[in-house]
Amino acid sequence: MPPTRSLSTDVKRILLRLVAFGLLSATLIVVVGFVLKPAFPTGLPFGRAGEVLYFLILGLSLGLTHLAAAFWEKSGDWDVLGFAPEGWNPRRVGLALVAGLGIVLVPAGLLLAVGLVRIQPMPDGAWLSYAVDVLVVSALATLVDALAFRGYLHGLLERRWGSWVAVGVSMTLFTLIHAAGNPMSLTQLLAMLALGAFLGAVRARSQGVAASWMAHFGMYWAQGALLHSGIAMLELEAPPLYRMILGPPWFLTGAGWGVDGGLAVAICLFGAAWFLMRPLPFVPPPAPRP
Repeated sequence: MPPTRSLSTDVKRILLRLVAFGLLSATLIVVVGFVLKPAFPTGLPFGRAGEVLYFLILGLSLGLTHLAAAFWEKSGDWDVLGFAPEGWNPRRVGLALVAGLGIVLVPAGLLLAVGLVRIQPMPDGAWLSYAVDVLVVSALATLVDALAFRGYLHGLLERRWGSWVAVGVSMTLFTLIHAAGNPMSLTQLLAMLALGAFLGAVRARSQGVAASWMAHFGMYWAQGALLHSGIAMLELEAPPLYRMILGPPWFLTGAGWGVDGGLAVAICLFGAAWFLMRPLPFVPPPAPRP
C-alpha cells in the first residue's frame, strides 16, 4: 500500500500547480493582449467599447493555459481540466442550457404575474440587434468565468477532496473576485454565492466545463435577450425593444442589478444546486496522486 500523504503536502502540491496556472495565465493575457489590441484598436462592435475584446483576450489566454496544464498533468489528463469527452455529452450540455434559461424565466414570470415587475415598451429599440449583442458579450463573459472557476481549479480540488469541497471553494472565490471590483449589497452577495453554487454543481454532475458554461450563458441570455432586465457588470449599446422594470422590494426582484441579483432567483439557484449535489458523496474515495 502506498504511503498516505499529509494534508499539508496535498495543499502545497495543489497550491503550487494553481500558482503556476495563474502565472502562465497572466503572462498569456499580456501576450495575447499585445497581439490583439493593435489589430482591434477600437475594440469589437458589440457591447461597451473594448468589452468584447477584453473577454476575448481573457478567454483565449485561459484556454491556452488549460491546454498547457494538460501536458504537465500525467498523460495529458483532460478530466482534471473539465475537457474530457463525457463532459461534452450533448444531452447534459443541452439540459444545462435549458436549466439556465428556466431558472431565470420561471421566477421572472412569477414576479411579473404578481405585479412586482412590469414591461416598458421602447419604440426606438430593436430586438434582434440587442439579442445578438447579448449573445456575443454573454457567451464570452460566461466562458471566461467557466474556465477561471470551473476548469482546472475545480478539477484539482475535486480529485483530492471531492465535489463538495471543489464547489465550495470555487463558489467562494467566484463571489469574492466578482465582489472585489463591483460594490454589492448583502443580497447581491448571496445571489452571487447561489450562482457559484449552481454552476459548480452543474460542473460536478456533468464532469465538464461545457455544461456549466451553457447554464451560465442561458441565464445571461434569458435576462438580456428575452427579459431585458439588465445583466450585472455587462453593458450593451444596442437599445432593446422593451425593458423589464424591476420594482420593489429590490432584494426580491434584483432591482438595480438584474433579476439574478434578487432572492427570487437566488432561492431557485440554491435549490437547484442542492438537487444536483445531493447524490454526490461528501467524502470521496481515495484519489490518485494529483
